[in-house]
Amino acid sequence: MVKIRDINTKDVEQFISELADKPYGADERQERITISLEGDLYDKIDDVVRSRKRQKMDNRSISAYIREAILYYMNSKK
Repeated sequence: MVKIRDINTKDVEQFISELADKPYGADERQERITISLEGDLYDKIDDVVRSRKRQKMDNRSISAYIREAILYYMNSKK
């Protein structure tokens, strides 16, 4: 018979905290921000991201896509 270890709330909270604090890039510092988008703009971005996922392209999350757009905009202003 296999015994299942008792799980306590403290272990679960620590595990969740470790996952939440996990850095996205190996050596890159990333900061979390919150933005609000109009519904139509969000829908357009969501459509593009879903298409990228189906085609297995880079930047397949909304965050990655917006990051790419910001970098493109900033580089075009140089």
